[in-house]
Amino acid sequence: MKAQLITAVAASALLAAAPAFAQKSKDTVRIAFVESINSADMDVDPKPETSFTGRSVFDGLIYYSVDAAGFKPLLAKSWKRVSPTSVEFVLRDDIKWHDGEPFDADDVIFSVNHVLDKNVKYRFKRNTMFIKNAEKLGKYKVRLTAKKANPVDLARYAISLRIRPQHAQSKFANWQDFGRKNPVGTGAYKVASLDKDKGIVLERNDNFGHGKEAGLVAKVKRIHAIPIPDVQTQVAQMLTGGVDLIKAVPKDQAEEMDKDKRFTMSATQSLVYFYLAFDAAGRTKNKLFTDKRVRKALMMAVDRESLVKNVIAGGSEVRTIDAPCFKVQQGCDWSTKPVGYDPAGAKRLLAEAGYPNGLEFELSSFSGAHDVSEAVAGQWRKIGVRAKIFRMTFGSYRKRQRDNKQLALVGRYSSGGVPDADALTRFYFGGTARDYYHDDVLNKLTKAGVSTMDVAKRKVIYRQAMDRMNTENLIFPIATNPAVFVHVSEINMKKGSLSNYGIEPTDINWR
Repeated sequence: MKAQLITAVAASALLAAAPAFAQKSKDTVRIAFVESINSADMDVDPKPETSFTGRSVFDGLIYYSVDAAGFKPLLAKSWKRVSPTSVEFVLRDDIKWHDGEPFDADDVIFSVNHVLDKNVKYRFKRNTMFIKNAEKLGKYKVRLTAKKANPVDLARYAISLRIRPQHAQSKFANWQDFGRKNPVGTGAYKVASLDKDKGIVLERNDNFGHGKEAGLVAKVKRIHAIPIPDVQTQVAQMLTGGVDLIKAVPKDQAEEMDKDKRFTMSATQSLVYFYLAFDAAGRTKNKLFTDKRVRKALMMAVDRESLVKNVIAGGSEVRTIDAPCFKVQQGCDWSTKPVGYDPAGAKRLLAEAGYPNGLEFELSSFSGAHDVSEAVAGQWRKIGVRAKIFRMTFGSYRKRQRDNKQLALVGRYSSGGVPDADALTRFYFGGTARDYYHDDVLNKLTKAGVSTMDVAKRKVIYRQAMDRMNTENLIFPIATNPAVFVHVSEINMKKGSLSNYGIEPTDINWR
């Protein structure tokens, strides 16, 4: 935090002299990306940056609107469930691909067959493997059938199934070359150029008329995303007019830049949150956190309000949460709250559990959660608990998780961007590599939630699941983790997105 403050002070010294040159007159927004874009195809190059670009280049059949908390038409103008496993989609007949070729049912069939092809491999393929097949019922009508009843199928069709152009992608012997060399979509923006060093340029698709009901209208003519890995270089580019928008600036620095009238700090809520979790199952062979009293005591010693105010960036968009899901997600509900902040009670509970003089252990955290883990460890020192922080990359975190080495963790989770409570119960429970709880009740609720089609019944199931996490002190939801941006004041951003990047191109407009 001290280093961040020094950097903020240095930035403040530059603010008075350094101009900002927004390109409003050229109708171009220049965004600094930490990671370069190697492909416009999210399946080839999965990361937040490709989530930002790809979601506006390639459409799904339907779209999940955060504002409406429901599904909206996109490539499909209507749909109906004809059985617990099958959904029929009536497609629009007035859509053209970015290269002018017409879109029809053959493209949908091609796209489904693509993701089901055993020779096609990519990181998140499991998200569409519930599909059994796709049938063409007419030039503008298809039926998609799941292998078994799946209440999350519409969410997956909206989030995970991007429709590809048969005529364009089939020209490549290696399907991955399509997203690198000729990424043709139907979305609000088309790819004008793509270079891993120079960045990606998106241009408004002026023929895009099918996204109005979903709210996916492009307001800016051109978006240029430029790879600049170093945050301080991004800040310098903002101050000298090289870029118009940057993300993930340290809290102190973002707030300092926000004091200058030429810049604005904006935070937008997505499905990302911070949480604290313990090895309640004893997978690490350390039985410390199999004792519910120890888990509860450490949760009671966390001052969430202090973390919201002093540690997590995002201003008023940062808030504590009572369950690790959001009401905008289908099925999400709860009726209990996590334990409240009570350090004196926490010390008494530790003494009752056999630790009157406190205890010592390793607390893991991965990229994006380090500041919060340091702050939590600092709060624990007040009750005699000494937690040594083990910092990991996300990749090493996943390996240690599989290797039964995750004793305690401060992490962050995005729900996979999926608007359904199933995204988190299956993430934590059900015997997966992430299951450090082995709770029979929660495992049964997880299975029930994904096998029940009735919406009202699913809400009851997930309410029971969220309540049990609280009452058994298994997962401690800390606070939301909004995406924080600093941008020139001429830019305005719509808040609320399922994108892992925090916003989509269609969320940006000029004031």
